[in-house]
Amino acid sequence: AFRASTLVITGIIVAGASFAVASSDIIYGSESLLAAAVSTFSSSPIVTISRNAGTPKGEIAPYVNQVLGVFDVKSKNINLATLTNIRADVTINSGKTGLQVSQFSMRYGYCATADDCRSINIPLVSITQKGTQYRLNSSTVNLPVYANRPGTLEVAAYSYYTTPYVSGSKTASVKADVRDASVAGSLCKTITYGYGYGYDKCNAVSFRAKTGLAYGNWLRVIRSYGYGY
Repeated sequence: AFRASTLVITGIIVAGASFAVASSDIIYGSESLLAAAVSTFSSSPIVTISRNAGTPKGEIAPYVNQVLGVFDVKSKNINLATLTNIRADVTINSGKTGLQVSQFSMRYGYCATADDCRSINIPLVSITQKGTQYRLNSSTVNLPVYANRPGTLEVAAYSYYTTPYVSGSKTASVKADVRDASVAGSLCKTITYGYGYGYDKCNAVSFRAKTGLAYGNWLRVIRSYGYGY
């Protein structure tokens, strides 16, 4: 009685998934049918961008083009994902110190395999300033995100003081955040039943990456004696 009821319940699930099973397949048992039904369902695809544990913190020197923020890029529940557009912010807390930033850049690193790692300079299509914040917008790109091998996104800039150092000069801070990213990819559902028979059904998907934890540390830009020493 238990076996029969299991088959009935499983049959309902499979029907709901628009998956037909031939009568000859029923002999494989309810366990095989249940596995087939479950394999047709998956959670929503996700790409997250979050602060890397090795992102810079503390103090940095001026007059040097350097990385301000490092971020991990991870995917879940998707077969193939690519970042297509990225928006990052570089913000300064300068007061009247004369701190400025320029020469912005973004770089993405990833490994397709353990022996195939690459680093890509991301072209910036626009840089806009609003007060003490600079917004960096990438051009359309195709940066792969592998489920088992997180990528790394870096935001860099050149920081400098426009006023010379004098005794008692105050310092300012700068930080980088990733605000938004577009993702495109393919979501495949594999239906397997019996002794391994099945197929993949793939659909194109597009969505926004989760960037709630993609914020960098405030970095204090130290003073040097003069403009470039």
